[in-house]
Amino acid sequence: MSKLTTRQARALIATPENQERVLEELGHIASSDITDVVSWTGDMAVLKTSHELPTQVRKAIKKVKITPGKYGNAVEVEMHDKLSALRMMARVTGLNEPQQDDSQRPTMIGIKLNLHKVEEVIYAKDQGRDAEKDED
Repeated sequence: MSKLTTRQARALIATPENQERVLEELGHIASSDITDVVSWTGDMAVLKTSHELPTQVRKAIKKVKITPGKYGNAVEVEMHDKLSALRMMARVTGLNEPQQDDSQRPTMIGIKLNLHKVEEVIYAKDQGRDAEKDED
């Protein structure tokens, strides 16, 4: 069996199908709810069996630890970090990138040329956003 280089591994992961799968997995974590796994009232908690849990809920579970004790079993359920999943999804989908406000950027309407040099550049910002080029 040959080893993959980091570059080869990244190329495999970077396929559109794999990117979609990663986003789907992150979505399972981001939409997870602990009450899908365990329910409680007062002093009693009930853990659902793994067969009762939908696949997307099972994927959001990081760890289940059952420790026998003197008065019964102690159960610990740890879910994957929801906030980290949301941050990763935001980064991957571009939600973290600042939105450009097109109203602040000048729009070029025309350029007046004098043979080999530029004499004047007219921007929409100078004449209003919807200004039209004057016909000479």
